Amino acid sequence: MSIKEHETTFVRFDQISDSMYIVKGLEPRPTIADPIEDVYVLYDPETRESVGYLVENWEYAFLARHADIRQIWLDSTNGGHADLFTGICWPGKSFAHVVNTKLEEICSCRAATGVSNG
Repeated sequence: MSIKEHETTFVRFDQISDSMYIVKGLEPRPTIADPIEDVYVLYDPETRESVGYLVENWEYAFLARHADIRQIWLDSTNGGHADLFTGICWPGKSFAHVVNTKLEEICSCRAATGVSNG
């Protein structure tokens, strides 16, 4: 999925499940998921367009492996203190756009090498 700078993005972090949800648009939407390790690429069920990501083990594992994203997360959440972080990232460079770029790289690399859960 490629979030363009002119697109609005919905972001939600849930500390209980330790999961980060990033999707194009103003709110969650029905999707189907394709797992690539602890990252799920989310697709629109009708168009099959990639519309977002769901990352499991966000704080526990994902941020530990990606220091650049961890720092952005800490800066965005007052030092990582976010039991439930939900927000709309308006067009322009934002947390969601930076994370999306990183997830795009990760998923492309893993898909190219055949690394996945399936």
